[in-house]
Amino acid sequence: MSTAPAALSTWARNISPSPTLAVDAKAKALAAAGEDVCGFAAGEPDFDTPEHIKDACIAALKAGKTKYAPTPGIEPLRQALADKYKKKRNKKTELEELKALIAAHLARMVQLNPTRADFREKFEALIASYNAGSRSVEEIYKQLLQLSLQLSLEQQRHIRENLSEEELAMFDILLQSAPNLSDSDRAKVKQSARELVERIKALLVLNWQQKSSA
Repeated sequence: MSTAPAALSTWARNISPSPTLAVDAKAKALAAAGEDVCGFAAGEPDFDTPEHIKDACIAALKAGKTKYAPTPGIEPLRQALADKYKKKRNKKTELEELKALIAAHLARMVQLNPTRADFREKFEALIASYNAGSRSVEEIYKQLLQLSLQLSLEQQRHIRENLSEEELAMFDILLQSAPNLSDSDRAKVKQSARELVERIKALLVLNWQQKSSA
């Protein structure tokens, strides 16, 4: 029976050393030589694991908690973290996050369709009234949530109108001069919006082709 080591596969021979571990080893070697080094390779803290964490791990092992945990995490632990986070979380922090979310949402929506500027004006008026002290944190938060819902409905309006975002923007622009139309007239304006967008796209393509061939 041969005692020669088994030949490695091509895949195994092509495995390269970990650059992360190589950088980590270099940092540790420099630190051992007396250099003041901040290692950002392996993502390990430069202090020992606290005793209470070690004790908790030992207790978990003795309690038989040695199997794979659910992918989302251990439910009691998740709930405990959620409860703690909820107690510590500042309402003003939630408000600032909601404001930033709506502002970003509005910027994209108005860019796609300038006729949505009234939503931005409403948002700015709400923020101005809050900054002036006319609304409490709870009041402005509730009103911003309502505005967020309105924005979500508006964002889906092109689907309800059976139009693309570009066609809806053109449709809204055409309707500005005559908002109170019958259903049949609205259908005609929709068709005009579709045709105008198609013509604009064709002109843009033609212009691009002419510039490319020049």
